[in-house]
Amino acid sequence: MEDKMKNLFLLLRRSTNSYPFLVGVVMVLGMMANAYAKPELKIVQTLTGPTTVKAGDKLKYILSYRCASTTEHCENVQVTGNFPSALNSALSAVALTKSAHVTEAIYDPVEESITWLFMNPIDPNNEALGLGLPAGSTGEITLEVESVNGQTPNGTEITTEFEIDASNADSVQTVPITVTVEAESVVTLTKTLSNSKATLDQEMTYQIKLCSENANGRLDWQNVTLVDTLPPNAEFISATNKGVYDPDNQTITWGGTGDTLAVGDCFEPQIKVKYRSEHFASGSEIINQVLVNGTPVGESEIKTDSANAGATFGAGIGAGTAKLTVWKQGPKTVISEGNIDYGFTIKNDGNVPLQNVVITDTIPSQMVVTSLRAGENNQEAGSIPVSIDYKTNLRNAEWIAVPGNPFATPPRQSVDVSSLALGSDEYISELRWVLDELPVGFRSSDSKVNMNGFSASVLSEDRQGNPVQVGDQIENTAIAEYTYEDDNKTQSSRKTTNIVYATASPQLIKTVTSASTITPGDPVTYEIKLNNRENGLLLNPSIFDLLNPDLEFEDWSIIRKPSGAPEPQFKKVENYNGTGQTLLRWNWTGESAYSVQQWKEFRLELVARVKSMTEPGSVTNRIYVTAENEPHTITLDSCLAQVEDIHDLDANSEVLCASENATITAGTLASMESIKWVKGQLDPSWHRHPDSGKTARSGTLDYRLIVENTGNIAMTNVVVVDILPFLTDTGVIDLSQRDSAWQPQLIGAVQAGNGIIVKYSIEENPCRTEVLPSNPPGCKDPAWTTILPEPITKVRSLRFDFGNRVVNPGDKLELTWPMYAPINAPVGTIAWNSFGYVVTRVDTGTQLLPSEPIKVGIEVDDFEPA
Repeated sequence: MEDKMKNLFLLLRRSTNSYPFLVGVVMVLGMMANAYAKPELKIVQTLTGPTTVKAGDKLKYILSYRCASTTEHCENVQVTGNFPSALNSALSAVALTKSAHVTEAIYDPVEESITWLFMNPIDPNNEALGLGLPAGSTGEITLEVESVNGQTPNGTEITTEFEIDASNADSVQTVPITVTVEAESVVTLTKTLSNSKATLDQEMTYQIKLCSENANGRLDWQNVTLVDTLPPNAEFISATNKGVYDPDNQTITWGGTGDTLAVGDCFEPQIKVKYRSEHFASGSEIINQVLVNGTPVGESEIKTDSANAGATFGAGIGAGTAKLTVWKQGPKTVISEGNIDYGFTIKNDGNVPLQNVVITDTIPSQMVVTSLRAGENNQEAGSIPVSIDYKTNLRNAEWIAVPGNPFATPPRQSVDVSSLALGSDEYISELRWVLDELPVGFRSSDSKVNMNGFSASVLSEDRQGNPVQVGDQIENTAIAEYTYEDDNKTQSSRKTTNIVYATASPQLIKTVTSASTITPGDPVTYEIKLNNRENGLLLNPSIFDLLNPDLEFEDWSIIRKPSGAPEPQFKKVENYNGTGQTLLRWNWTGESAYSVQQWKEFRLELVARVKSMTEPGSVTNRIYVTAENEPHTITLDSCLAQVEDIHDLDANSEVLCASENATITAGTLASMESIKWVKGQLDPSWHRHPDSGKTARSGTLDYRLIVENTGNIAMTNVVVVDILPFLTDTGVIDLSQRDSAWQPQLIGAVQAGNGIIVKYSIEENPCRTEVLPSNPPGCKDPAWTTILPEPITKVRSLRFDFGNRVVNPGDKLELTWPMYAPINAPVGTIAWNSFGYVVTRVDTGTQLLPSEPIKVGIEVDDFEPA
């Protein structure tokens, strides 16, 4: 029966009078075939790298998609996918790249999902067809993620799967891809003696360094405990990083349950100890050991490591030796009439208690004392009484006790000079601190706010009436006296402070607060910070942003400003100085004049848009600041960058204070669209489905196909396969019936020109792996040839090869060729045509998925051409 039907179709096709009968047959079959025809969606997932990676490695997935249909667009299209928990869920670590067809890419870390929503295709009348994907389009979207370094156990498998669906098409899933993660722990522990010489009776500092290697493919350590065991009779002095000393076991412990050593982190505590001569002999080798244990993520076995620091110790001061150390501390510089803090640190470095310790400080004539401090120390709370006495310019014969003497320290205690009820012409000229006894190992605080000392203000004139000005020096000396076995000893320490100009020190920071990978055409959000890090005023600053040529200004707003500060004057200058770039300027001048005090900060938000044709890659941008300060009142030391002012942004400075570059990545837009048109001899304009053109019997018609690069990636190797209409025909990729009722004929050889290779085939169902790799059922070898078959009416398929011609972003390829309607074509019936095409990316050499646009139809009208 099947053979008889084939013969019948062949017979009818050859008969010039058979069209009316055959049209009825084909229409019935076509309606049956197309009753359930839907647009064809396709999605393919590709991993660009290996399927075995190290923890922390980046993974890049390319999702190739297409909508192929001869009758309708794919509507309400979206791509969804899972987000495995072994991937870094931080927003900054997930980069979704859209395409020209995608309106929104959504990553939801809570739901662990990823969604791409496709935008509205437009029909020939420019009417939106709803959220979807145009027939004949093809493209790629990407997902860049990274596995979690440190927290991904060795052997973890990451499986990704994506689905594309539409309201009028069957959903399609990708083949799952599984990536295996490799990870191991690499932790090192060292301990060294920091002192250049190992000596008894002196403070020895041990440096411990516990590090987890900063590399991909590593594991964090959990529940980390570090224990340092001191030799017997070693004297513990202090430990940093909250080390807990156990005097019974001579151990210092850090960490414990819940403490983690993350990949790339180092824990570097210090221990200070002293080995006294009465317990250790000169020439002794003293070994100090530290032990660490922890459990790598995903493992059950506890791992342990140890490190030793050993040294041969030389002779110390010997038993029964008194030694006091005093350091005068204060700033290197102070501004005119500025505030200043002086203090001193004292230590009993001997091995006997010291009595009658007195620290005397003569106040320099360039300052006035405003407050006094009895400082912190390393003894038990309240165990060290400290008395503070003073003399004044009017009462200098005897020491005057400060109310509250003696002060039980620690903790620190302070006294405001205003509480001393000094006369209007009276000021403190000398100070002294008295400690009746300093036990062995005593050490006062060396913190600026907690040490023994005083605060003062610099005078405009010294006590002799001389001006105190920039360039002068203030010298302050502390003299320490103490007694041991009726022997009085003295020691002194001096600090010199230079008077300098008050200087402003601006600092600019520009950061990307939105995703760092931006699809061209989408906005990027920056935060701009300006602050002053020194004590001089930053006078009437201006911020400049010369936008990268790939950015377009959208909007700006103030996030934060100092109380009472005005908003800046904003100005946008297009094509600044002929650069082709837009200059943005925020000025705190004129009516908005404002000077920024130390530590005050402005924060602005800037929104720009990445231009749609921006090439993939880095897009950098930085900002600059100037101020109206005189050169000697501003320093650029706090600037993250100092940049030559090649564009003369402020018409003044040669070097500008700048931020570091804020960098985003312009994503890849790999996408193509296609369309086909027909125009009959009786048509004033071009048509496509659902409309059709009109021609007469023996009349002419023109086909036009267009392939357009709608992305930002250049394409090449374009191949188009066009199967001409015939009875019982199907689409090229969309294999649903096209419902052609007659067959147009070529007028002559197709004149494509410009190096385009045109080939012909006499097969109605040619095998076409270029655009349909699986090949349709029953296809035949097309035997493509550049020689026009004889007779020309035998031509059933066309192939256009554009070769290595590059289709740049925004470019279109267009082909038009004529055909005619046979004299016996049935009046009132339509012949439908469509094509499939495929392109190759220039950058990667990979193909986009082949696609097929909506068909075009030409109807035979009862019209006799002139």
